[in-house]
Amino acid sequence: MDPAARRDMWKLISRMVSGDNHTYEHDKTSVVLTTHSMEECEALCGRIAIMAGGKIRCLGSAQHLKSRFGKGWQVEVKVLEASDVDDDYKQAVASFLNQVKSQRGSDIENGQLSDVYFSFDETIAALNTVEGKTNISTMIHEDDANGFVVWKDAKATTGVSLSTLANFYSQEQRVQNFVDFIISNYPDTLLRERNFNRCA
Repeated sequence: MDPAARRDMWKLISRMVSGDNHTYEHDKTSVVLTTHSMEECEALCGRIAIMAGGKIRCLGSAQHLKSRFGKGWQVEVKVLEASDVDDDYKQAVASFLNQVKSQRGSDIENGQLSDVYFSFDETIAALNTVEGKTNISTMIHEDDANGFVVWKDAKATTGVSLSTLANFYSQEQRVQNFVDFIISNYPDTLLRERNFNRCA
């Protein structure tokens, strides 16, 4: 599920369990939820059972399980979304414009920037050229939650807009810079979960 739909589902489950101002006691219910996401468990569950090999290995509140079995720290970070006034966004726009000019061999300076669109092949080539490696371009795929929007637009007849591509690239560079910083300073760190611009 996408993050917005997941939050709506969480609210629905929470209302079923704890109710609201208009819920009678006999209308409340218990819910058994199976998930691989500890974030989901912490948001919804009063008691958590962890299974391994088909057997329940531990049972208790999230805090009890963390205190007894947890090691280290969990940090959740939300990377600031790119804006058209940010330097990295402007630099991405300029780089992608230079790339599309060299590909098409045409002068697009007289047109509006909002009129510049990239086909799928142009998108991949532009990302590979600008970043110098293929990490971000490999995200432009229908099965990648973060790159799907760019993939969908790039595969369409019109193509993906310059602003969408620059925003995506700037955002991914920020996330990658953060992950690289953490890994270089804390080598035993594990990136457990990534949802768009959030890392845990």
